[in-house]
Amino acid sequence: MIAPTVLEIAPGSLPPAPSALQVTLHCSAQRPGTPIALALNLATERTFVLDLAAALGRPTASEDDEDESGYLVHLLTSESLSSKVVRLNGLALVPAPDGSPPPFEALWVKGPFTLPPVSVAFVQPASAGGEEACA
Repeated sequence: MIAPTVLEIAPGSLPPAPSALQVTLHCSAQRPGTPIALALNLATERTFVLDLAAALGRPTASEDDEDESGYLVHLLTSESLSSKVVRLNGLALVPAPDGSPPPFEALWVKGPFTLPPVSVAFVQPASAGGEEACA
């Protein structure tokens, strides 16, 4: 999902965050030239609301915007750190009968999104633009 290139997050593009929230910026492996954020919530009880627009080189979108701006989010969650079931955007990841992995469908999100406790999110712009950092 992410290429090995790690990008610098521009100062001020994300608010200060506690150590339980980690955000890194990379180039996408599937969409060359597109930045992708990796957000980790290591807190066991705290939820964070993230607006990654500035970090991804985008204007902040609102629910009222009618354009195609927004994000493709792959949110991985589980009931606990020891859970044997991992969910992608709320759906349990279960292999097909032949053992192949299920499709990794992204969730389209407009504007800020919620990062639940002990979760991982991969977030990238839904439309073209902001690719200068990965060129």
